[in-house]
Amino acid sequence: MNKTLGYKNPEQLRRLVRALGPFSEIPYNLYTWYGMFFLMSTALFLLQSAHFLPIKPVRRFVVKMFGSCLLVGGNRLEITTDSNFDPTIHGIFCLNHVNLLDGHLSTLVIPQPFTGLQLAKHFKIPIYGWSMKQTGGIPVHPRSEGRTKEIIKAVKQRIQNGLSILTFPEAHRTKTGKIGPFHRGVFFMARDAGIPIVPVASRGMNKIKTKNALKMLPARVEVYLGRQIQTKNLSDDEILQLAETVRKIIIAWTEENRTPTDEDYGRWA
Repeated sequence: MNKTLGYKNPEQLRRLVRALGPFSEIPYNLYTWYGMFFLMSTALFLLQSAHFLPIKPVRRFVVKMFGSCLLVGGNRLEITTDSNFDPTIHGIFCLNHVNLLDGHLSTLVIPQPFTGLQLAKHFKIPIYGWSMKQTGGIPVHPRSEGRTKEIIKAVKQRIQNGLSILTFPEAHRTKTGKIGPFHRGVFFMARDAGIPIVPVASRGMNKIKTKNALKMLPARVEVYLGRQIQTKNLSDDEILQLAETVRKIIIAWTEENRTPTDEDYGRWA
């Protein structure tokens, strides 16, 4: 199943923005950053208002506003959903991490309410940290020994409340566009919580914005939403194999420019 959102011809707009260098790039970036700020500010205000307004309609609208932050700069999003993906089954979505717009991208791709795993220190950031608490974010502390059961309990609770979980198994944004090593903890956590893993792969996000850069440019972004992979009762060795399989599935889309096949899923096809 395929879905397309956003501007029809971002490549043409990109050439136009770059044509006059700073004389066109500066106005474009001012417009884009201001548009994102307006959408984010309005979304956060509505989240606060959810205490007084019907929660579900407000949150659905807020999700649309978060997603619009990705499209406001004239970007185009093309989503390819695996034919075996089941939108009724909640899980842990594993997405490659490119830039600060990955969360906004996820709201347009994942067809379920979801929250995320975040470093605990991010919850102390003004406004952003508050919004994470409002949306049920799960704090992860550095060297979380002794807190694993606490995190698994929080994950199970979110799933029971109808929320899936978004994670970035690389744990860091890429500088090169290549997929980095995966932290395996999220896969063991999924197994211990009895929750399936869903690979999600994006390509083109680094053309919009690279890590630590302020400048943005319009681009075409293509995303693959994979199928659920069950983790329950897998051994530790099988979990390690699964983590590597999910990484290869994401690489197939992002670096090899092809749609993952049953062969890529291997025994989990």
